[in-house]
Amino acid sequence: MESPLGARIRTARERTGMQSQELAARIGIDPSAMSNIESGKRAVKTRELVLIAEALSVSPLALLDENSLPARMHVAARLDGKQSTIEGAAYSRLRALGEIHAVLADAGLPSANTLRDVPQFQHEWSWKAEAEQLADWATKHLGVEPTGVKRFSQFANAIEDRLGVDVIVEKYPSDPLSGAAITARDFPLIFVNAQHPTPRALFTLAHECGHLLLSHDGSTAVDDTLAGSTQTERQANAFAAAFLMPADKVDNYIDEYGRGAESLARMLYDFQVSYESLIYRLHSLRRIDTDGKKSLSAVGWQGLLRVIVGTELRERLDPEIFTQLISRLGKYPAERPPSLLAARCFTGYQRGVISVRPLAGLFKKDPVEFYDRMYDDDEKSAEVLERVEGTLPDEQVSDEELFAGIPVL
Repeated sequence: MESPLGARIRTARERTGMQSQELAARIGIDPSAMSNIESGKRAVKTRELVLIAEALSVSPLALLDENSLPARMHVAARLDGKQSTIEGAAYSRLRALGEIHAVLADAGLPSANTLRDVPQFQHEWSWKAEAEQLADWATKHLGVEPTGVKRFSQFANAIEDRLGVDVIVEKYPSDPLSGAAITARDFPLIFVNAQHPTPRALFTLAHECGHLLLSHDGSTAVDDTLAGSTQTERQANAFAAAFLMPADKVDNYIDEYGRGAESLARMLYDFQVSYESLIYRLHSLRRIDTDGKKSLSAVGWQGLLRVIVGTELRERLDPEIFTQLISRLGKYPAERPPSLLAARCFTGYQRGVISVRPLAGLFKKDPVEFYDRMYDDDEKSAEVLERVEGTLPDEQVSDEELFAGIPVL
């Protein structure tokens, strides 16, 4: 009788296109043993299960439980047909985070996100109208400044604070993955690859947020080029464009500065998006036609800079605008760990649910060094608090001195 585990192993193997004999060779067992495992005639040893999962680029949990988040992540990514993308280090990282979540959730430490409060605009509007309405809601709900150089960090913070969704930003130079969203409601998460300049990373962050808010089922959305090849991708792009470059603000720039170099430069600075994203938005708003889009794309960001330098426009622009436009390709988003998951992990560690290893792994630290540092800092903090507790009021300090300090950082 075929066992469920054996059947799942065979399904996962066939999905990769790998032959049974090759899988057997990879884990170091006889081909007949592998055949018996898949048919349920032979039990799977723990070490064999781990090796099989590694060879098939899946989580052991995905093989043990087809309803687990790691299993749903894997299937969704395969269905997107992005084989090369899901075999990279970035997707492996996401799979590991999904495993940690599953362990914590089973121990009574679930994700506390608020995506259930996101409105669903389900009437006779088009997918574009739905994306724009949701972008308007997100603008008001998240409270992110519509312009400014800190938009990326403010946006990421707002997603964590207002939605309870982790935003993880890490650099994977050799991985084609630009961003990804775990859209499963039990563990939503956004990943942005920090190898791309901040303007592109900002659009990626908004695109992945769109996948989450628009309830795009499938557990995982993986994105390399962000090309709108499907309706869900087009809708996520529409959300990102509307959120980052609101139509009314775009029209304000056009009304005041036209559609020329000055208007483009000011919008690039204020919206903090890439040149390509801005041209994409102008075209999708029908503020330029297809020929205009092609022409502006041919000029490019560097061409725009040359126009600014070679005309009186440079004198009209604030020096900060010009300086920021020149340096923007050299700026990358700061890396950030999944802080909400880390807080759950720390509680799980205190309760004995997990070891220090996965907790240290969230911060990409050596477990031993992380453990020593964690408790060393605790001891130092305790010493400082104990020392301060024993101090007496300083009556020699005047009120002027007491109120001369900086009350906030």
